[in-house]
Amino acid sequence: MELFVFGFLNHFSAQTKCYLYPMKQILLLLTIVAHFNTSWGQVQNPCPELDSVMAIIKDGPSELSDLYDKQVLFDCGNFDEVDRILLFGNFLSNFMATNLIKYDTLSYTIMLKELKEVQASSAYRESYEISKTRMILLNSIADTVLFDQNLQTFTDFFPNEIERNYVRSYIGNHQNNTQTFIEVLENYTSEEANQLEDETPPPQQLNQIPFLAFYDLKTTIENTTYYKRPILLYFSGYTNANSRKIEASWFYESRINERLKQFTVYQVMCDQSLVMDPNDVKYFKKKYKKTFTTYGEKNAFIQEKEFKTSSLPYFVMYSESGKLLGTWTYENDPVKFENFLRLIEQ
Repeated sequence: MELFVFGFLNHFSAQTKCYLYPMKQILLLLTIVAHFNTSWGQVQNPCPELDSVMAIIKDGPSELSDLYDKQVLFDCGNFDEVDRILLFGNFLSNFMATNLIKYDTLSYTIMLKELKEVQASSAYRESYEISKTRMILLNSIADTVLFDQNLQTFTDFFPNEIERNYVRSYIGNHQNNTQTFIEVLENYTSEEANQLEDETPPPQQLNQIPFLAFYDLKTTIENTTYYKRPILLYFSGYTNANSRKIEASWFYESRINERLKQFTVYQVMCDQSLVMDPNDVKYFKKKYKKTFTTYGEKNAFIQEKEFKTSSLPYFVMYSESGKLLGTWTYENDPVKFENFLRLIEQ
């Protein structure tokens, strides 16, 4: 199953007309909530970048300049974690593009002023309170009583009544006095993903490394701020013999295994046959001007477009700040692979 940030605030999305992802893809939101910091609105230190012209002006609307702009705004503005979820996804990309028309040059100071006006709106404040309440709920101990008391929230997460009833039964079967809704629903989505896959689960699931599925490059890099670890993209394929080889041997070697645990590892399956969700078809058609049928087609296209190669396995490393540190094309040499993983130490 593809993982990505999705729109969970219908009211706010209607007000801002931002592009939001399908509700059913919940797992990454749950991970974000799991890292949620309840210290609201911490004042940020003054930033010298505030009077600078934004990167989107200087470098053009590339994904990396877009990410840099968002990071500066988040670091320099007085935003908490709820603000980040509401403002810093596709909403901010669209908002910046709109303001490029409004202003001859766009500085971070101007953009923060515009964002503060959004924050002051009644629609935003309502959405903020809903988001905060939902985060607290999802971090609460899971049980069916609390599920029923907050039925509207779970209806938003699972609009289909049959699936929602199944989720409630699943919570009832797995609830105890320690598991939160996040933990129970993560298990649910993981089991659902395995049932959807028509391929045999790849061997790397046995490794003690936190592999996540890949959605798109921009969304993945943005998640560095939530995991607070560097990112390693692992382009692979179910039918790729060299991928199976390194998963069955290299990944178990203690030195490599320990280094891999320093990363959030995203597995990018380039031959995945899972048929793409219609909403994703629309999203990626708009993004890349190309229609994909399966997630594997989309993943292979992104690898070729962004990194100019179709070689498998292929690794791409990003720092916690989203800076590209290096790439590695498969060679039958685990020592060279281990040395590649050391790039985060430089």
